[in-house]
Amino acid sequence: MSTLQDTGAEHARLLAAARNGEHAAFDALVAPHLRALHLHCYRMLGSLDQAEDTLQETLLRAWRGLGGYEGRSPLPHWLHRIATMACLRATAGRRERLPAVVAEIAHLQPYPDTLLAEANPALLAERREEVALAFVAALAPRLTNMENHR
Repeated sequence: MSTLQDTGAEHARLLAAARNGEHAAFDALVAPHLRALHLHCYRMLGSLDQAEDTLQETLLRAWRGLGGYEGRSPLPHWLHRIATMACLRATAGRRERLPAVVAEIAHLQPYPDTLLAEANPALLAERREEVALAFVAALAPRLTNMENHR
């Protein structure tokens, strides 16, 4: 049984090892946050490909800046800040070429349901139920009208 104190000690151990250059320790630190970071980048950029590229840039910047992480905020907050800044840098180039951005908007990529499902299976089930209920609700007046016309 793992306690909160054990988790904090493990986090501190991994952080120290990552700061000493151990890639496996860094991977273990960021692994629980990868899906949320990817989704965050996608929401800011609207492109699955750009989100993937920006996530990689985020991880590289986090690896290089790990020595500057002081632990005043939780690691996920620090990672999200790095991701946000990387996304803003990616969109800054878009503003300079506005006509191309308009063309990109027509090609927004949907976020794959499989990635969302892995993030939260309960949310996917709830979403499917909501769609089914909306479909039934949309059909109910039509079915009533059809029965009245018989």
